[in-house]
Amino acid sequence: MPWGLIESLAARPDVVQIDSSHDPFLEPMLRTNAPYVGADRIHGLVTWTREGFTGKGVLIGLPDTGVDWAHPWLRYENGTEKVLRVLTSRGVYIRGVNLTGAPRDEMGHGTPIAGILVAGRPGVDEYVGVAPHAALLVVDIFHKEYRVSPDLALSWLGAKGARVISISWGWPLFRFFDGSGNVDAIIDELSARGIVVAGAAGNEADKHRHARMVVPGKSAVTLTAQAMDNRIYRPDFTPSHILAFTILWREPAINLTFSIKPPGLPPVPLTGRDNTTIVGDMEYYSWRSTSRRGTTRFDIAAHHLAPHDTTPPPGEQLPNGEWLITIRNPSNRDVEFHAYMRGYDWEGITTPSMFTKNVDPHYTLHAEPVADSMIVVGAYAYSPPTHMGDITTFSSLGPRVDGFKKPDITAPGFRIVTAASGAYVHDPRFVDPRIDDIRRSFSGTSASAPFVAGVAALLLEANPTLTAEQVKSAILHRARVDAFVTKAGEPWNLVWGYGKVDAFNTFKELYHVVSLSASGVIPPQRVNTYINRTLTIPIDPPKARDFAFKFGEAIHISVDQVLPLAPNARYVSAGHILNLNPPSEGTSTTIKNSANLTWRWQRQWSTAYSYAIAPGGEPMRGFVHLRYRSTTPGHVKATPFTVTLTTSPERIWIDDKSTWSVDLLSSGSNERERWATSEETGVATASTNVTILYYHQLSTSHFYQVAPGGDRLRGDIFLNYVLFGKPAQLQLTERAQTVWVDRGSMWSIDMLASGSTKDERWINSFGANQTGPAGVGATPSLYYHQLRFIARSLYGHPKVSGTSFGKNMTDVEWYDKGGIVKCSIESMVDFGNGTRRVFVRWSGTHITDVREISVVLKQPHRLMAEWKTQHFLNVLSEYGEPRGSGWYDEKSIAEVSIEEIVVIKNGTRAVFLRWMEAEKALPKPSVEIVVNRPKTMVAFWKLQHQLTFEFFDAKGIVKIKPSFIELDFSQTDKVSIVATIRLTEYAAIWMDSGQYVLRGVEWMGVDVKPQPKKIFTLDKPSIVRINLEIYDMEIRIRDPLGLPITDAHAKITLANQTSTQLKSGGDGVIRLSLIPLGTFKAEVSYLGQSATLEGDASKEQVIYLMFPLSITVLGVALTTLAIIIVTVLVRLRQRKQG
Repeated sequence: MPWGLIESLAARPDVVQIDSSHDPFLEPMLRTNAPYVGADRIHGLVTWTREGFTGKGVLIGLPDTGVDWAHPWLRYENGTEKVLRVLTSRGVYIRGVNLTGAPRDEMGHGTPIAGILVAGRPGVDEYVGVAPHAALLVVDIFHKEYRVSPDLALSWLGAKGARVISISWGWPLFRFFDGSGNVDAIIDELSARGIVVAGAAGNEADKHRHARMVVPGKSAVTLTAQAMDNRIYRPDFTPSHILAFTILWREPAINLTFSIKPPGLPPVPLTGRDNTTIVGDMEYYSWRSTSRRGTTRFDIAAHHLAPHDTTPPPGEQLPNGEWLITIRNPSNRDVEFHAYMRGYDWEGITTPSMFTKNVDPHYTLHAEPVADSMIVVGAYAYSPPTHMGDITTFSSLGPRVDGFKKPDITAPGFRIVTAASGAYVHDPRFVDPRIDDIRRSFSGTSASAPFVAGVAALLLEANPTLTAEQVKSAILHRARVDAFVTKAGEPWNLVWGYGKVDAFNTFKELYHVVSLSASGVIPPQRVNTYINRTLTIPIDPPKARDFAFKFGEAIHISVDQVLPLAPNARYVSAGHILNLNPPSEGTSTTIKNSANLTWRWQRQWSTAYSYAIAPGGEPMRGFVHLRYRSTTPGHVKATPFTVTLTTSPERIWIDDKSTWSVDLLSSGSNERERWATSEETGVATASTNVTILYYHQLSTSHFYQVAPGGDRLRGDIFLNYVLFGKPAQLQLTERAQTVWVDRGSMWSIDMLASGSTKDERWINSFGANQTGPAGVGATPSLYYHQLRFIARSLYGHPKVSGTSFGKNMTDVEWYDKGGIVKCSIESMVDFGNGTRRVFVRWSGTHITDVREISVVLKQPHRLMAEWKTQHFLNVLSEYGEPRGSGWYDEKSIAEVSIEEIVVIKNGTRAVFLRWMEAEKALPKPSVEIVVNRPKTMVAFWKLQHQLTFEFFDAKGIVKIKPSFIELDFSQTDKVSIVATIRLTEYAAIWMDSGQYVLRGVEWMGVDVKPQPKKIFTLDKPSIVRINLEIYDMEIRIRDPLGLPITDAHAKITLANQTSTQLKSGGDGVIRLSLIPLGTFKAEVSYLGQSATLEGDASKEQVIYLMFPLSITVLGVALTTLAIIIVTVLVRLRQRKQG
């Protein structure tokens, strides 16, 4: 229709409302379950004229995503397709003409619905739909290339003769949801023409996409919604692009106003005038309208302005986060409104958007159509996570937005195994629902609606004259009501409508239904039931057969009296005739609607009964009887019978599982012997022969006594014997008792009384069970009261002796009470490895440190020898007298000591170094040591000798006493040691034996040790003489005449940097003595003359120094000068005179 015609059509007086059938946001409602609605009983229902109703002759319309018409489950028994016609925008495809060219459901939603409706062949296939012999008219209303509008689809289905239409789709937004839409109107018209329409309620109860609020008069409220990017949950999805809202209220006179605020953006007012508002890169659409039923609608859509034919680049998408819609009420009255929302991506896929406040799961039937006449179907579940039989969490809840009672009923809708389309194109972004190529799991109210549509088809096959309202009424008022339904309230209620669809109950609106079954037929065997002697209905137990007859019709039902099962087995019927009279006669057998008739069959066995004597017995004297019950064919009660048993089998018919009995004793039994049976009664079974076993038994007498000295026996003593071929027991007392024992068997008496414990016992004198043959009485069984005497020791060998069984015995543990028991053990146990155990005491019942004890046994004794552990400490030394060797208690402290110094001979002694125990060294001569194991202590010593040093100058003349000397010492005698020793005393000093190297001799601050180094070995008392590098020298001073110079002054600086002042004597010599190392520096001055000399006395002992001027030289010079002057003066005078 051209857009230009819309306004002109709206102006016409006969046009009430204009709606569009197109919705780009349609989303199939899918999830998972396991169905059961009782349709299989309708498939096998027997009437006078036919057997079973399967929808034959009924056309079911299916407007959806198409159907895979080639699916193997969608064929009749003769191979013909169950799809009669397929309508698309490309044309009509007809079975037998051109159906092979029809599309085959690429979206995969219509095929599973078709499977629930008509799949399978009854009695052949495992999976059978509700109406397997109905035919389908299919319309594809979803394929983007060849879909047909829903209104056209419904009209076409009505025109082509569809009696039932199944709808599993709807539009979630931009609708009034009050039954006023165009599609709703078409459905109501179809219903008026007798066409039953069943539709899905929707899957919105748990989606948080409905909010319910009241906006007070002259006030405003805010709706809070959350929009999230699909890619948060599934990175392969496209981002959110459109967010849409529909807000409904039922007071059209009140003009509510709206504004919307996206996350992080300012609010935008909405006009509701079918226009758009652009703010930034966002476009907002709004439209306000009112339905013909008085519902006002305000539609809102927000989307990004990215091009519609491309996926928006990053950032071009709806803002994620909290969206706020503010609703203002300008009136004085409070207004309740309902808000619905959805988010979509570019491909129309719903994104995870929801209301976060004021969420209400009710009023969620917002998936138009929700027409008044349509049977709106919710979904319940049979498998987790929803409790089996409870409503699913997603099933939309009522009522309709205008308060109309919807939903109408529920059906299975969770994890339904149904047909899968072979042409399905799987979107990898979603979970593939297919189990294999032909099956899939299908959930949602989309799965529930076809269950109800299929039941409607069964009703219309049974009675084609029914109107749509009659079919609807039968389905709703015959709905099954259980505890799950009533938990939500009495039907009708907002959750379940009228309850759960039940095909079998629904048929009771049309017929009296009698369920015929046969009980007690095991194994299952066919039973023929006769209706009015003309109709034979075979029953195969345990399965029942349902027979339907008209209201007011009298029925006579009978069965055969006897059913042969095997040569020795048969069934006998009891009460095999029943008359069901019409209601008008009002008798006690009248049924108003239905009855369950179960024929009780009594199985009987032909069994041969006899008796036999158990091995070891003699032939029976006297006789015995068999008593039993047997039902006569045609009688309800069994008759009692009695026969005399012999050893020859006698065959008898006896009721299955009935009880028979025989005499317990033969008539020939007496006080000493008897013939008895334990099989006094039994239950009849399939056995062909039953032999009652009788035992020849003899009586025997038994009792016990306690030996003198013992206490009265505690507990019980049992006689063990054989009775009726099985072990039996008798509790013995001190008085004789008689028992019956099978002839040829042995009896035995317990060795121990049951009151015996691990420490006290009453034991018979045999020390074992006393035995004997049947019929032989026992002498008194003598029991000894004994107590346990146990002496234990970890070491040594305890010896115990005393009275046991009235005799003296050794080491037997058990001794007669009141007797004397002796106990002893060794005093010491030596293990020979430096450790021994020494007896300390007995502990336990008797505590004493005496090794050999005697006790009167009045109570059980448990003795344990206690020992102390001792270890040997061995103290060894090469010198001196070590102290401390001996035995010590474990963990005690031992004192070990020895002299610190031991003189060996004059000038030699041993000095204690350390104790060594294992790898542990103890440096003190007196120590305390913990003896926790055998130990050996060894003393280590060092030898010392007296040593005297004598030091001289280099010539060995002058005796020198150094300030100190240093020696490098190494001892390799016992332990290798390297040390440096400094000495300041040098006479008769004790030094360790070993090798010494003179490292240094300090004298006058200078090391004057000789070169090369002095090395000596000290292995006995010794005197060591050492010449040091100390030297003497002379400085001889002369004048040019070779004469000695006296009183020349010299400053002498030695190697130790000390200085001294010297002067030359009359011989002109300055003498230097005891020069360390021999090196010196001399600064000599005389008559203003000076000279510096550096020398080494170790190399030269005399140095000559000449000064040019001396007193002698000066005198000579002055004398000579005087002579020259006198001579010159004389000559001058002579010249003057001459």
